[in-house]
Parts: sequence; structure tokens; C-alpha cells
Amino acid sequence: MPLLKRIATLPLWMVALIILLLAYPCAFGITEAYKQLIWSQKAMDLTEFTQRQAIAVSNKTVNGNVMGGAALMGVMNESLKKTALGELPPDSPQAMEGLQVLVEEYDAGNAFVVNNEGIIVAYKRARSKKTGTGKSLLFRPYFQQAIKGIPNVYAALGISTGQRGLYFASPIYRGSNSNSEIIGVVAIKIKPDSLENLLAKSGKPALLLSPQKVVYATNKPEWLFRVGDTITPEVIEGLNRYMQFGKKFTNSPPKPLGFDVSHPLTTIDTVQYAVSTFPVKWNDPLGDWTLVILENTDRWFSSKAFHGLNLALFILLLVLFTAFYVASKGRYFNQLYSDQLAEKQLQLASKSILLETVLNSILQGLVAYDKDLRLIVCNRRFQEVRDVPDQFARMGCSFEEWMRYDINRDEFAHEDPQTKLEDLVSRAKQFVYHKYERTRSDGSILEIEGGPLPGGGFVSTFSDITERKRLEAERNEALEIIESSIRYASLIQQSILPSSELMEELFPNSFVLWEPRDVVGGDIYWAKKWGEGRLVMLGDCTGHGVPGAFMSLIANGALEQAFNITKPGDCAALISNMHRNIQIALGQDKPEGDSDDGLELGACYLSLTDSTSLTFAGARFSLFKQTPGKREMTEIKSDKKGIGYRRTPFDYQFTNLTVTVTPQQRIFLVTDGLTDQIGGKKKRGFGKNRVKRGLLELESLPIQEVGKTFYKKFNLYQGDEKRRDDVSLIGFMV
Repeated sequence: MPLLKRIATLPLWMVALIILLLAYPCAFGITEAYKQLIWSQKAMDLTEFTQRQAIAVSNKTVNGNVMGGAALMGVMNESLKKTALGELPPDSPQAMEGLQVLVEEYDAGNAFVVNNEGIIVAYKRARSKKTGTGKSLLFRPYFQQAIKGIPNVYAALGISTGQRGLYFASPIYRGSNSNSEIIGVVAIKIKPDSLENLLAKSGKPALLLSPQKVVYATNKPEWLFRVGDTITPEVIEGLNRYMQFGKKFTNSPPKPLGFDVSHPLTTIDTVQYAVSTFPVKWNDPLGDWTLVILENTDRWFSSKAFHGLNLALFILLLVLFTAFYVASKGRYFNQLYSDQLAEKQLQLASKSILLETVLNSILQGLVAYDKDLRLIVCNRRFQEVRDVPDQFARMGCSFEEWMRYDINRDEFAHEDPQTKLEDLVSRAKQFVYHKYERTRSDGSILEIEGGPLPGGGFVSTFSDITERKRLEAERNEALEIIESSIRYASLIQQSILPSSELMEELFPNSFVLWEPRDVVGGDIYWAKKWGEGRLVMLGDCTGHGVPGAFMSLIANGALEQAFNITKPGDCAALISNMHRNIQIALGQDKPEGDSDDGLELGACYLSLTDSTSLTFAGARFSLFKQTPGKREMTEIKSDKKGIGYRRTPFDYQFTNLTVTVTPQQRIFLVTDGLTDQIGGKKKRGFGKNRVKRGLLELESLPIQEVGKTFYKKFNLYQGDEKRRDDVSLIGFMV
């Protein structure tokens, strides 16, 4: 007798009992499976969130700006190196100036230099004159790591203050790179506020554990300095031995955290939390730190939701089983069920046809295998790209058969067939994300990408990227030609600049800082012997890069022509003639035309017979005169018209200015690439005031060293900001 007929003939009470016995376990099982699916996804999300937060902690600390500043000082700052070597006295003004930059830039509590014997030789505190100079740090972990060449972050409590602090320690190198000898350590101490703010913004209970499992930072103040491990005499002895937490636990043992951070689930105040951890590598000699993030699991899938879904499924299954029983009692219902089944099958067939149509319309080859490596589906493009015969494109065909066919047709030449087959099958069974390129025996290149399927198996796509690779190669070749041309153009541009020998001959006490933003640039300078005197000029042409370089060549030609017809010493006439030459060369002396290019320029002439004055003329350019011994810098402005531009009249006459000077007085010419550069904490322009102040601060240095030292300060201010323009600075002593 058919099963449905047997069910229909059972007593009603027995049918009701069977339905109840079937419905409840099924509803409970489905609900539990759904809950586990939700929990699994939420646990993965929490793990990813913890990893992102740990990376953010690293970016704030060991990979952040403070560590970068310490590392830069250890490589570039000559004053710190000399202090560490003992060539400068302890707390020398030069070293204190460098440490002051670190304290101000990173809002540090203090910054200091330690020599290779572990003695502090320079110490700068932010808000106090109290010094630590002379103190030994030989056995401090952060010093021991840094002196080995390992930059590190060391978190600790002050022994006297009990306050938390982060020590950023980096080696000081004798040379200008990290391959040279380590001669000391530069360290910066800051408050852990950035860590606390980061944890507060996470929106979840979060804590940072030391290698001894002590809570150092958290967004739950009641957890601070508690231990997330069993508190044994060994744990207490270790805390007091390393003194990483100062005297915190000397008189009273630490309190336990109250829950297990090593278990994926824990209970706090009757609430269940999921626990996720991720290491934070600070190069601490005691071990890695640990970031712990907790999340209330009731937010994932509450008990109320579980019971509600379970009840709904139970009622639904009761209805379904009852409907099935009722349907089995009559011919009409059986026929109705058959018709519905036929309709569902028709819909399924339609969807199958639609799926096949969609698959075949995809431009990439697509193939999917189940957990037993049997073919589920593939499209026509897959067969075309991989030259797969129909026999290997049938549902159920094994992956191993297809790979054996590929090996036999030399798709994997120069490899042992059996070893290669075993390797391909073994990798396929891993069911992991994969993406790689493979060059076939015919020279074509395939890109294969795919990943695992739920329940096992994998799906892969195949793309023929031969043409794309050819175009990429052609593009790279073209870029190399362009780059080579620009590099050669740089040599041409530099060839028209005054040689260092000429600058040394004309201006023995001088320096030139010329830094194009790109390989070539629009800033240009001249130095020439002119009659009974010396001429030096600095110009900033329209644009930068290749356009600026072209403009600088035009400006150089215009100057050479003007120089030959101008009376020596008349700077204003020289740049007036140069202006007319550029307007004629660019056709900007006529009302029609689209170009409007030119340059700003400053020119200084010093007579060999008169050392009390110099002649200055400029086009939208300033001269800066430093008064010796008074820490004063005077700006002398010039004409407000540029050279060559359409808005400057063709017959415009620039003005000579006579500037009174004294022996040993320093004169500077600066392009606006310096003043307009964005940087600093507030992302503002460097500005003329910082130029003046920076040059005045270097008054004690020989003028030949001013350019490089000033440029280091400028780069420190620029930080991670993009360079906006070419940068040029010329200084000379009368």
C-alpha cells in the first residue's frame, strides 16, 4: 500500500502525535542551525574588526608619525649624532633645538638622546626645566632594543609619577643611512591618549594587554591595570622584576580582570560576550602586546529571537505536516499537489535555461566543482578559452580527468606528469581563494581567479589576458622612453645652470638650494661676472615639470640676449630687456594669442669697488637682508610686475633699488615654492615668517651649511604632504 494511503488511514490521535513529534525537533534543529550561521558570521566580523583595530593601533604607534620622526632624527640630525658621540657637550643648544622640534611636533612630554653606554646626554622636557641628563638607561628594555637597531614602542608607568607613557625609541646612526654604525638612541615619550581615543571610538569593550597580561589601556576604566590571567606568585614576581608598571604592584598585588580573555566566549555580570584577540607587535623585548575586543552576543541572536523563530517554525511545520496529511486523504488534493509539483518543475526548468543563458553571456570562462571535485557547471566561454572538449564539460566529470587531459597535451611542459597531477588535485582540494596568471604552451596568457563554495568545492573564472599583457608591455616601453627623455632633459637643464666652481669663484661664502618638484623644473638661477662686479639672479618660471623646464630654457636664452646689450650693473635694464625678449619669443607682445607665460625674478649686483651697497631689481620678487648679531630679517620688495606676461606692458621699465649692506651681512633670494608649501599640524603654508625665523635660527652656522640644514627643517614641516612646486633658495655673504 502506498505510503500516503497508509498515512491517510491512521487514527487521528496517532497522526496528531506523529506531527507533534516531527514538528518540534525539526523546528528546533532549523532554528539552531540558523543561529549557528549567524554566530559564525558575527564571529568572523568581530575577528576582522579586531584585526583592523590592531592595525590602527600599530599605525598610531610603531608605524606612526612619532616613530617616523624619531627614526628621521636618528638618521639625519647631525647635532644629535655629535652629542651622542661626545663631540658636543651634554644638553648642547643644537641638540636641544632638535629635541624641541620633536616635543612640539608630537606634543611629547619629553625627548632625549642616549649614548651607546646608556647615559642620557641631552634631555628636553615639554613643560618643565627638570632634566634627566646623566641618568643611566642601560638596562631599560627600549634602550636595549634600539641600540641593537630595533626601533620599538615601550609602554610603562613612571616609577616616581605612576603616570602612563609610551616611549618611542630609534637608533642614532653615525652615517646617513641605517646600514652605518649605531652610536646612540633617540627617544620620545608621549601620553597614551591616542590609544585611549582609538579604543573609545571602537564602540565595543576593548582593552590592550601587556606581555604579562596587564591591562594598560581600555575604554572601561574599571579594568585598568587588572590582570587577564591567573594571578600566581610567579606572575607577581615577574611584574616586580621587570618594573614595566613602576611601583604599582609593589605594596598590593594586582586584581584579576574577572573573565577569561583566552576563551572565545566569556560571561561578565551575567552577560555573555564573544572575545577576539590580535597581537600588536611593538618590538617589546618581553613579547607581543595583545588587543582584545568583546561584543555582547545577545546582539547577535537573542534568546527572545531564538524562541520566537523556533515557535514560528514549529507552527509552520505543524501547518505543513497537517496539510500533507489532509492532502493525502483525497484524490483532489493529490491531483492538486501533482499539478503544483509540475508547475514548480516547469519553473525550475525555466530558471535552469535562464541560468545557462546568463552563464554563456559572461565574457569570462566559468567553471564550478563540488566537494568531490565533480563538475557542477561550466559555460561555453570556458570551453573556448581552455580548449576543453565536450566530454570534460559534462556535469559530473571529474577534475582529475580534465587535469590528466591537460598534462597529456603538454599544458605543463618540463614537469613530471604524475607529480604535477597530484599537486594540481591536492591544491584544488584546499578550496581556498586563488588568483594567478599562467602562460600556456602556445604563448597565450590566462588569468585564473576563484574561491570556495559553501559546503565545499570551488568556482573559478578564466580570462585570456594575452592582448592586455601585450598592451601593458607596449605602455611600459613607451613610459620608459618618456622617462629617459625627461631624465636627459634634466641634464640639459642643469647644464645651463652655473657650475659650483663658478659660484665658489664669484661668491665664496654662499650656498644654492635648487630642488625641482619633478625631474625637471621651472626654477632657474644665474651667476656671472659683470663688468667690475658680480651678478646673481633667481627666477621662478610659469609651471613646473616639463612645461616649467621649457620656460626656463626660453628665459635663459632671453637673459643671454639681454646680458649682451645691457650696461654692467644696471639690473633693472637687464630684466626690462629680458622681459621684451620673452614677450617677442612667445608672441605675447601682440594682443591676439592664448599663451600668457613668464617668470618672477630677483637680481643682485655687487660692485667690486663698493662694498657698502648692492643693486637689487626684481619682478614680483623679494630680497631678504639679515642684520648680523641682531636676529633681524628685513624684506625688500620689488616691482609688482612679472617678466614676459601679457599684462606687463612691452616697454615697462623695472626699478633699481640700492640696498645698504655691511661686511659679513647675509642676503637671501627665495622662490614661492618654499612659502606656499602646505604642512605642519594645521596643514598651512610654510609662509615668509617661517622662512625668516628659520634662517635667523641658523645664524651661528657657516653660510655654506645653512641651505642643507634649512631644507631638513622644511622637509620635516612638509611631512607626508605632497610637494606643490619647485623649491629654490640662494644665500650669500657680502
